[in-house]
Amino acid sequence: MYVLRAALAALVLLLSATTAHAISVTWTFQNALFSDNTSLTGSFDYDADIGGAAGYSNIDLATENGALSGTSYMGDAAAWSSSAWLMTASGIQVLSVRLADTMTGAGGSISIESGWLSSEGIVFVPIRRLVSGSITSVGASGTSGGGTSVALAEPTSWITFAMGLFAVVALRRRATA
Repeated sequence: MYVLRAALAALVLLLSATTAHAISVTWTFQNALFSDNTSLTGSFDYDADIGGAAGYSNIDLATENGALSGTSYMGDAAAWSSSAWLMTASGIQVLSVRLADTMTGAGGSISIESGWLSSEGIVFVPIRRLVSGSITSVGASGTSGGGTSVALAEPTSWITFAMGLFAVVALRRRATA
């Protein structure tokens, strides 16, 4: 009877091991216009579970010629950034976008705050500011909504699985002894 209960407990531990899912949401600029009537276009991915500057990846943004020459901002780094503020650089040109709300894994649409916190400039001197626009999340199918779920090994899952495996081995040894 004891062996049956122990085997059932080991089976429950083995089956309860699960994985966590990180959601990286793709955000696209919509109608983002600078004070010199040029636009900001492109997209980036943001994982709110990671947060901060580390949550940004696949940055692919471009600005048009105007008060500054058109620039491409690409890569996986967004220094000095948070869930409500994207700041990235290309050479000496810096793009700063302040959002009206924080990005989440749920997606949606967030307005860009106009003013000098949302601007493009040289080093930290703003030359042209964003006067309108928003970012909108794009799901994996190209429709508005959430992002792509990526399975991650969760430490507690590995520990639970190992405990179940250990229990099975212990039961086998006890049964043969």
